[in-house]
Amino acid sequence: MKINLDCVRDILISIEEYPEPMKLYINDFAKRLPKYGLKEIYYCCLRLYEGGYINSNSEGFINSEYHTTTIGDLTFFGHEFLANIKNDTIWNKVKNVAFKVGSYSFDAITKISAGIIDKDILSCISINQKN
Repeated sequence: MKINLDCVRDILISIEEYPEPMKLYINDFAKRLPKYGLKEIYYCCLRLYEGGYINSNSEGFINSEYHTTTIGDLTFFGHEFLANIKNDTIWNKVKNVAFKVGSYSFDAITKISAGIIDKDILSCISINQKN
């Protein structure tokens, strides 16, 4: 199964917005993110957990039980990753570059988003120095 990066991003945003860590179950995402299927959400959450982007009870993942897999909060790396891709304009630029490059790994997405943000920062600094 492929990782749907739009689903990943939506899951991270949903976790960040949820007020109670470890109270969100995989099943809850099906209600919160109806455009994705339960298996797709589960797969993305599993990869986010394995990658160290979210906290969770691993027993649910091991047993493939959607109703018992609770999702905790974002980890430090999860917050950092989301901060770089949360803005819709940046996210669309990231997806465009990833498509052109042909790489959709989390590492590539992280590097692409950082590059886009760096370019925007330099552009802002340049504009401020002219004024």
